[in-house]
Amino acid sequence: VVLGQKNDQFTEIVSGLFTGDEVVTHGAYGLNFAGGGSGISLKEALDAFEEIAMRNLPAMALASPERIANYDWIQAIEATSMTRVGEAVARAALMRTESRGAHYREDHPDQIDDEWLQNIVVRQRGKELSVSSVPVNSATYGEETG
Repeated sequence: VVLGQKNDQFTEIVSGLFTGDEVVTHGAYGLNFAGGGSGISLKEALDAFEEIAMRNLPAMALASPERIANYDWIQAIEATSMTRVGEAVARAALMRTESRGAHYREDHPDQIDDEWLQNIVVRQRGKELSVSSVPVNSATYGEETG
């Protein structure tokens, strides 16, 4: 991956898996897509992940078949995993039509407890990801842990 211009929020990727796109990170566990998490940018992210999975990942080649100290092999595994996790995050974010905590959507800026006091569950079934929601256990919601 070759990085281009940077500022305090964005790093442009000049070449690599997301050529011409921007990756935005906030905090240790936050992942946001260029466009501020709007429905349009999330759909574009899903299209990009699908293209990567169908075109870029199968085109990867290793210089050596060895697995010991083979950094190309490690990067191939990481690229595959990052693509799958990115798709899962985008699918879950697209399903949740509200903003909650670190998940902010410009096209759905309000938190709606009546509809969305739920956890989103992403499961891999074969090669497909399924996304569903499960109500939060109201008996334990809001209790401090630890």
